[in-house]
Amino acid sequence: MLLGTAVAAPAILYRLPKFWSAEGIAAPMPAAAVPQSAPVDTTGLTRFSVDQYCDGTVRGNTAGMKALADAVMKARGGVISFTPRKEYVVGVQAFAPNHFGVWQFSRLLEISGCTKAVVIQGNGARIKFANGLRFGTFDPKTGKPTRNKQPFYDERQQSFPAYTMIGFSDNKGPIVLQDIELDGNAGAFIYGGPFGDTGWQLPADGLVLTNNTGGIRIENVRAHHFPRDGAQILDKVTPGSRSARAVFTNVAFENNGRQGLSVVGGRGYRFVNCKFNGTGFDVPQRSAPTAGVDMEQESGIIRDIEFINSEFVGNYGPATLAVGDVADVRYEGCSLSGPGWAFWVGSAVRTIFEKCTFTGSGTNGGGNENPALATRFVDCLFTDNPRLMPKGVTSFASAYVPDLGGGSINILFDRCRWDMTSAKAGLPYTYSNTIYRDCTMKNTAGPSVTLGRYLGNNVVTGPANLAGAVIVGRVLLNGRLLPRS
Repeated sequence: MLLGTAVAAPAILYRLPKFWSAEGIAAPMPAAAVPQSAPVDTTGLTRFSVDQYCDGTVRGNTAGMKALADAVMKARGGVISFTPRKEYVVGVQAFAPNHFGVWQFSRLLEISGCTKAVVIQGNGARIKFANGLRFGTFDPKTGKPTRNKQPFYDERQQSFPAYTMIGFSDNKGPIVLQDIELDGNAGAFIYGGPFGDTGWQLPADGLVLTNNTGGIRIENVRAHHFPRDGAQILDKVTPGSRSARAVFTNVAFENNGRQGLSVVGGRGYRFVNCKFNGTGFDVPQRSAPTAGVDMEQESGIIRDIEFINSEFVGNYGPATLAVGDVADVRYEGCSLSGPGWAFWVGSAVRTIFEKCTFTGSGTNGGGNENPALATRFVDCLFTDNPRLMPKGVTSFASAYVPDLGGGSINILFDRCRWDMTSAKAGLPYTYSNTIYRDCTMKNTAGPSVTLGRYLGNNVVTGPANLAGAVIVGRVLLNGRLLPRS
């Protein structure tokens, strides 16, 4: 089960509507350009018009999505076309209590087992969950919401509208999903009681990918306001296998209840110009860990995940979180901010942040006894500049930027900069086994316990506690050259 207790939640729910700005997403240096993907050959594929299956009513659209998925699977693939900019409202629940739940769910556009390409051309259309759908636990006799002490796993009380709005599983042909909006409409749900270890750990996600092997392209998609996750990746990956090559480009996962994106198993996923923002805000209920991205090993190991020029901004919990067997995760040119932790590397190894901007404090940085496995920060900027913070945020998860008091052995800060402009936050909290090389630090009035092993040339200006630091190279502290130790 996805981690439910990673971050303590403050008691007050506050909203951050459209809380990131253009000036808040600038990284210190631009990341490398990403080449365009080659188009998928659709020659000979069966063509499907969504309006041939969906009649415009909620009930007709709901049944039509399932019928459309069945037709595509029967043809072993095909091209699905939505009417440009049209809205399709879906979600019908029947009060039919059984051992699977109370209000029964519907299957929507879930496609599996195709050997040919599946291409969904959204053409700017929107799929939206209907108002009044039930989510949570309900009484099997009356259909009314229940409230049980957690952990609670009695499936006879569970209710949710669908497993996912769009799903791809066990397909051998290429998958393309482009130019569509997935609207979870969580604010119009009828919530029952919580389910799982904490919060509402039930399905009703935007996009789910499971064990597809033919290559994946997700482009110009927005998945927002889902009661659980904007998207999930659940590949059964072992050390000897890998996922299909997958690239997400210009995809936004915003204002979802538990995660923007959950990865519980997968290898070889690349995210370019993507947004993982606002998790836990502008939704009626939130569930821990409320991360922008949550990588937790469950269905398989997690390897070779790359984020380029992407945002992890204004999430209630960690901007990005890793738990379990996670390795080789790279962030380049990304923006990561509070109010939750700006990063939570945890047990992941060989994590690299390069040319990233951090506005807020991170923790559990991925220290390791083996320097080759420890996290590296290269050419990164750490700041408390209010212009880069989400609107409405007045404090960080910690005043230390970052706060690595839980362990920082062999974490490397290479050519990094700190620009702390107020008393709200200060320099890092690290131990003497942390490595700083060629770094520049400016602290106005915030705290500092910036111990470490200092290599190369380093300049520190303002209040700074370096007592106990190991000076191997040069450290100029407020104009005074510190002696080597």
